[in-house]
Amino acid sequence: MVARHALSCVCTVLRVLCPACGQSQASITVDFSDLTPGAQCAFTCTIYCPVHFHALRQVYLDSERSYVQSLAYVHDWAATGGASGATFFQTEDERFVIKSLGRTEFVMFLKSALAYFRHMHDALLEDYYSMLVKILGVYKVVVNSGSKKNTKYLVVMENLFHGRQIPKHLIFDLKGKERRNRKATTGSQVRLDTDLFDYTR
Repeated sequence: MVARHALSCVCTVLRVLCPACGQSQASITVDFSDLTPGAQCAFTCTIYCPVHFHALRQVYLDSERSYVQSLAYVHDWAATGGASGATFFQTEDERFVIKSLGRTEFVMFLKSALAYFRHMHDALLEDYYSMLVKILGVYKVVVNSGSKKNTKYLVVMENLFHGRQIPKHLIFDLKGKERRNRKATTGSQVRLDTDLFDYTR
């Protein structure tokens, strides 16, 4: 029964992610409020490519409920090694990492989202491993508290370290660029592209 359900999920995902029917990138916007006295806020959350990401979560996660429950409890995460200066968060159960993007980077991802879904479609169809981290949701969150308005562009990804013990010398921050700093910053636990080239020689 479990195997049949898993196969059904994969078939559904393949239909959704199929390049021939992957032209729709609709979004869903949800408005809600926090009416706590003295801290009233209005929130607007826009969910991008909801059908596509829901399909991916059907395959890679245990349930949609557990995904939402994980995102309900998040803390700041001081990721090391990157040079973008992006802000990261991690869910309390350490299952997911949330990256806060600038608007330009966010728009660039949305423009290439269909290519990402095609890649994941092919990986599932041909049953091969993908080196891409699994992106499981993309959101824009606007917090309006009176005169202040704050907009966050967020990408939810799997945490590759969850449940794994990975030696520090095998942790790399890869961007596909050869012309980066020759070695990772002193004291950093993360190494760069050129470090991987040296390691695999």
